[in-house]
Amino acid sequence: MVPVHVPEWRLPQAYLEFLTVPRIASMALVRRDGRIHQTPVKMALDIGSGIAVVLTSSRSVKARRIRGAGGLARVALGEHSSTLWVTLEGPATVSADPDRVRWARDVYARRFGRGSTWGDCVVEVRVETVLYGT
Repeated sequence: MVPVHVPEWRLPQAYLEFLTVPRIASMALVRRDGRIHQTPVKMALDIGSGIAVVLTSSRSVKARRIRGAGGLARVALGEHSSTLWVTLEGPATVSADPDRVRWARDVYARRFGRGSTWGDCVVEVRVETVLYGT
């Protein structure tokens, strides 16, 4: 199953290419007590659907917090190099559905050049806001 969301935003080509190079991102979300939880992740963006995916463990803080937010979780994913930066923001869900996890592994493999067996679920971020610069 492939997501059907079509993003309203567009990124300049240089930033789309930036998001195809393998690198570590940061994911930030708000804990129940209001503190920020920021953690390194490997994120891959499916440009066509506007969904960013992060493979993870269902026991991770990010997965538990997103599931516990009852559909109201919002996250930010940020990446930077010495010359460019991009932040993707939007609502997040967690899925352990085998079709969703398989799809996320395919998106991941396109970016990182190899498959991953890491994680038993996927965080999906429907990107609504994109910030970028130099």
